[in-house]
Amino acid sequence: MMNNVRVGIDARMYGDRFTGIGHYNVELTNRLFALTADRPGWEWRLYLAPREHAQWVATHGDRWPQVTAVVAAAKHYSVGEQTSLWWQLQREKCDLVHFTNFNGPVAYRGRKVVTIHDLTLAAHPPAGASGLKLGAYRGLITHMINTADCVVTVSDHTAKDVLGGELLNTKIDQSKVRAIKLGGPKRQVIDPTVVAEVRAKYGLGGRYVLYMGNWKPHKNLPRLVQAFDQLADTDLSLELVLTGKPTGEDCGTAAAIAQSAHRGRIKPLGYIDRGDIAAVMAGAAVYGFPSLYEGFGLPALDALAVGTPVAAAGVSSLPEVCGEAARYFDPLNVDEMAAVIGSVLNDNTVRRALTAAAERQLAQYDWGECAEVTLGVYEAVLEGETVKK
Repeated sequence: MMNNVRVGIDARMYGDRFTGIGHYNVELTNRLFALTADRPGWEWRLYLAPREHAQWVATHGDRWPQVTAVVAAAKHYSVGEQTSLWWQLQREKCDLVHFTNFNGPVAYRGRKVVTIHDLTLAAHPPAGASGLKLGAYRGLITHMINTADCVVTVSDHTAKDVLGGELLNTKIDQSKVRAIKLGGPKRQVIDPTVVAEVRAKYGLGGRYVLYMGNWKPHKNLPRLVQAFDQLADTDLSLELVLTGKPTGEDCGTAAAIAQSAHRGRIKPLGYIDRGDIAAVMAGAAVYGFPSLYEGFGLPALDALAVGTPVAAAGVSSLPEVCGEAARYFDPLNVDEMAAVIGSVLNDNTVRRALTAAAERQLAQYDWGECAEVTLGVYEAVLEGETVKK
């Protein structure tokens, strides 16, 4: 067991404001700090944006005496990230810094672990994005990967992308890349009365296919709308419910809805209240996940946790994350997408099989195990050892 160690965690993306990465930072750090609470000589520096720093101090106070929360005011993807954050890290003299996303100061030369959640921008660059921005992204993420003592990925699929060298000019040895499963939600039963109230709140009357997330091009929502049109031709009560909103990168979802023959049964809800998410999930007949690329795919696990079956694209990380608890389709084939979603909607044998598989699949994702394996990565890097697979 190592003593007299100072580990820094760049958690500037912390909490609900930063969605998936923010959730990762909350769950991971809470468990890391608990795991090392009785280890003499272990110190932590938790770098937080000003708002989240104030919230963390107010919430956790002296819960973990070995943890010092530090204000890191440098904004993500900024000049300050490359200058003031670098200088801050130099002053703190950490033995190891974990950058929990790819954005960090390129001049930092200390030991570092870098988490890569996905390579979406490399696999599906946004239409209209400037060459300068894309070049900066590719340069930064490639540098962080190539200079890391260990790269942690959230799925085997992302690990393969990092090592493949096809999406980015990565030159990292396989021994330095470690896929660590995230934690996930536990099975829960949502009170039917709550589900009914939330359905009424958002005007959801019939059965519905649900998608939750952003409307970026790789999410492939125009094809989901087209698949829904096929299903709605014969299922006169079926609705399609979309949360999130169009962005400048939407690439046709709003237009596809406007052109739909059944647009009156497509419900774009925008951003719904966080407290309503589980009930909206539980009320759905199917969760539709048509993405062309995902680094992990946490919404699928959220759906499984409340008993909603999943029909998903059979590409990227989704078959890995969902296993036998989903049915898969070619995301470029609208007819196949409609057929698979229809089978999950209407075939009770399929639905029962997916429900049974969901319990087994959810059991694979545990935040405690994620933290233990991550801590093992830190120890290996600090001791100059090969990271164990």
